[in-house]
Amino acid sequence: MRRAEMRRAEMRRAQRRREQGSRAQSAGDGLPRPRGPFGARRFRADEDGLTTVEYIIILVLIATTGIAMWRQFGEQVEFQIRSATTEINSLN
Repeated sequence: MRRAEMRRAEMRRAQRRREQGSRAQSAGDGLPRPRGPFGARRFRADEDGLTTVEYIIILVLIATTGIAMWRQFGEQVEFQIRSATTEINSLN
C-alpha cells in the first residue's frame, strides 16, 4: 500500500512539473514563445541528445579502431602464410 501511495505522489509531482513547464513556455496568450533560430535554446538545454551523440562517437571510434586492428592482423597472417609457402616451395 505504501509503495502505491508513493508512486501516485510521484506521478502527481511529475504532472505538476509538466504543467508548469508548458505554462512557462507560453507568453501568456497561449502561443509558444519564439525559441531563436532552429530552437537553439531547447537544444542547448536538452542533454539527452548530447549523450546520444557522445555514445555514437565512441561507437564509431571503437569500430574504426577494431577495423584497423583487424586489417593489420590480416596483413600479418597473410605475410606469415606467404613466407611459410615460400619456405615450403624452396624445399622441393
